[in-house]
Amino acid sequence: MIMSKTTRPWYGVIIPVLLSLLPAYAFSGMTPDEIKTFESHMEKAEKGDAVYQYYVGACYFNGEGTPMEVAKAILWWRKSAEQGYAQAELQLGQRYSQATGVARDFKQAMTWYRKAADQGNPVAQKYVGVGYSLGAGVEKDWVQAVSWYRKAAEQGNLDAQLLLALCYWNGDGAKTSLTQAAFWWRKAAEQGDAEAQIRLGEYYMHSPSMRDYSQSVAWYRKSAEQGNPSAQVKLAFCYRFGVGVEKNDVEATKWYRKAAELDHCDAQYYLGTSYFAGQGVATDHVEAARWYRKAAAQGHTVSQHYLGLSYARGQGVAKDDVEAASWFRKAAEQGHAAAQYDLGLSYAKGQGVAKDDVKAASWFRKAAEQGHAIAQLSLGSFYAKGEGVEKDEVEAYAYYKLAAINKDEGRTWIFAYLNPATMKDKEEAKSHHDSLEKTLSPEARIKGQERAKELKKQFEDAIIAKEAGK
Repeated sequence: MIMSKTTRPWYGVIIPVLLSLLPAYAFSGMTPDEIKTFESHMEKAEKGDAVYQYYVGACYFNGEGTPMEVAKAILWWRKSAEQGYAQAELQLGQRYSQATGVARDFKQAMTWYRKAADQGNPVAQKYVGVGYSLGAGVEKDWVQAVSWYRKAAEQGNLDAQLLLALCYWNGDGAKTSLTQAAFWWRKAAEQGDAEAQIRLGEYYMHSPSMRDYSQSVAWYRKSAEQGNPSAQVKLAFCYRFGVGVEKNDVEATKWYRKAAELDHCDAQYYLGTSYFAGQGVATDHVEAARWYRKAAAQGHTVSQHYLGLSYARGQGVAKDDVEAASWFRKAAEQGHAAAQYDLGLSYAKGQGVAKDDVKAASWFRKAAEQGHAIAQLSLGSFYAKGEGVEKDEVEAYAYYKLAAINKDEGRTWIFAYLNPATMKDKEEAKSHHDSLEKTLSPEARIKGQERAKELKKQFEDAIIAKEAGK
């Protein structure tokens, strides 16, 4: 028999019929036991049992034993909550807070949270504290927030312990107390919270009264072993400099690598410097540049500067002045003083950019204002020669003086690490200063000295204001 194109084969008719006879759970992912449990819960809920009304709501919300229906979940939770069942009250609070199945209404959320909290539910107590801290549904009140966080924290609620610790740390709703902050961080840390562990490590690292480097390392390690990249970086630092643990560059680099592979930009930078300097690994400028690039792509300013230096010197990458200037600019525009100086130098020499003394002077000035000694020396030279700025020997004298007395030893060390020649800059500045001093009139020297004091105070005030604003 030849089947026509319009005739359905027998299996096209019988299979849909057979499928229609299968139970619903065969397609829903629900098991017969889940459906049976739901039906049992429903039978008790319909008789007014508040606990089982809550369970029925949970079944509807999660799609367990019945299709997921948020509206029905809320209906049954409301029935349970109106009988005073705390878990249902908590669920209603969360639904109003998160706008799940109902319109967002923080006032309603706080009403239900408070009902559950008054019955001692620690999660609800935490949420009441959050509501008071944010002013969500109630008037903002940090004292009330602390009170509710404490109720939850004393019952072992991890989130509340962390929030209460932060209140003591910041002085929100309670007198600032590093001891109390550490107490609650320890409670959370002992529950295995990685963030609390790193906070406790910081407390032991920096607390004037409770400083204990070995304790700090112990807590950093606990957090680091859970994969917390910030803790891994701090543990690596301890190994790199022998803080609370025996100095070990190999261990330091190991932990920097773990964090770097988790895309932590500081770790990528430190791993790059490890390869650059051969600390804990063999010196490898190619690897150094590779890790600098990863961090630089995330906007890490020091790595952008170092990658620019790699291109400028041809270390680990092909020498490319255009690329060097491009990376110097990225870091310079973020306010990195050394990059501002190097970008100014690029303009002064016409390397990677068209030579432009005005732009060079502008970038030297930005770096000089941040206390960069070499930039101060270079700007002094520009004023002395009238390059990029109007010639002004008094201004030149002032900048030479600033560079000569510059005491930013930490910054000088960093520059020297990358370019040993910079260690001679103070001597060079003093030489220029002394030479110019011989040609200036007494009045001009006095004006230059006063101008140097003025600039020094101006720059220091700006640096302090910048730090305060971070």
